Amino acid sequence: TPEATDVTSLAKLAAGMALANLRCQDSPGALKCVDFALTHSSDRNRRGGLYAMKAGILNTLKRYEEASQVALLAVDTSNNVQGYLHGASALKMLKKDIELVQLLEKGSKQHPTQEAISKQLTTVKKTLKLTIAE
Repeated sequence: TPEATDVTSLAKLAAGMALANLRCQDSPGALKCVDFALTHSSDRNRRGGLYAMKAGILNTLKRYEEASQVALLAVDTSNNVQGYLHGASALKMLKKDIELVQLLEKGSKQHPTQEAISKQLTTVKKTLKLTIAE
């Protein structure tokens, strides 16, 4: 079912407040705004974007395990590009190389025109080959 207009407006407002908090370097405040928007939004694409935003904030807070899980929610909910990228960042910090490559390969297949994903996949694969060769 489509999201009610007032709920859509509320979710957009909360997401905007999250961005404002990020600009003020208030990541915990931004996280609260995103969580608020998630509790009210039912639109799959919006929820996917909000999950991706939350994953990015969690990466900023160095909560990488949680960030990787939330990024997967973004991917599963709406195939969100930023979900792949924030998930990859978290997995890289967690040194989960196999999961990192798998996520980026999936993202590259789902979004073949997204250069950010393909470039990151190429870089990760080169880095892993260098590590294995040493």
